[in-house]
Amino acid sequence: MAIMYSPSEGGFFDSQIHGDTVPRDVVPVARAKHAALLSAQGTGQRIVAGAGGQPVAVDPPAPDVPQWTRHLRSRRDALLRDSDWTQLCDVPQEIQRRWRPYRQALRDLPAQPGFPATAVFPSMPHDSD
Repeated sequence: MAIMYSPSEGGFFDSQIHGDTVPRDVVPVARAKHAALLSAQGTGQRIVAGAGGQPVAVDPPAPDVPQWTRHLRSRRDALLRDSDWTQLCDVPQEIQRRWRPYRQALRDLPAQPGFPATAVFPSMPHDSD
């Protein structure tokens, strides 16, 4: 069984599975290298074609500022939704009081100096506080 990588498809092929129906640009890949590449992919790296079409693991590009801003705002919005219950009129005032600063800090997140690059999310209150 041979493992091969296709730069044009950006993927691996196995001779036992794919037989002769592989892209023309496949290059052979040693089993140990294949395993190492899959392990690297599992930690967040991407597999791309390097010199001679050989697969290499690289770090993904950093998100651009608008993309990072959207991600942080989406996370912030989810945290606000998850804590909406704390401000309902039938929730004890002590719980409402404890959660108000947290929720305000979430709303103020985009106003932090250096946002989005240095955004720091507030700590969620605990029931034992």
